[in-house]
Amino acid sequence: MDFVEFENSVERLTSYDFEYLRKVWSAQKSRNLRRLSNEDDIRLARILAEHPEYYSFFENRDDIDQAKKEEVFMHLAHHVVIEAQLEEKNPIEVLQFINHVKLSSKYSKGSHHEAVHLASLLFLEQVVKAERSGGDIDLKTYKSNLRKFKKRPLRKIRKRLLA
Repeated sequence: MDFVEFENSVERLTSYDFEYLRKVWSAQKSRNLRRLSNEDDIRLARILAEHPEYYSFFENRDDIDQAKKEEVFMHLAHHVVIEAQLEEKNPIEVLQFINHVKLSSKYSKGSHHEAVHLASLLFLEQVVKAERSGGDIDLKTYKSNLRKFKKRPLRKIRKRLLA
């Protein structure tokens, strides 16, 4: 994925109007995903379900702060990108990394949600570098970092990426 493709994903998500997101949230909340028109909408509904901190945002139209809206949409965009990579198994290293985090040890397992967050931080490093340089996302470095981090214990991954 190059930087333009990532920006297009983010732009598509941020261009959704509030009513559209409420519709997706409503389908998820009522567990009626058949109301949604495509796999992207279903993926988004599942991602919304994993974020209880945003439930009130999707249920309340009043007082929607623009900064909060941007924060929510960017956060969701990162999830959408990583979940799409997982579904496509491209790069395969993201699937391997996610599985490592989820199965790290019997004493310290990460959730799927946490694993996606950690992978998105590795991806975001490359997005920021691409944005600064005006070039493409360095997929070679992204894949290399995913491989490198999947060899580390979860506590060390957390320490490095969440510091």
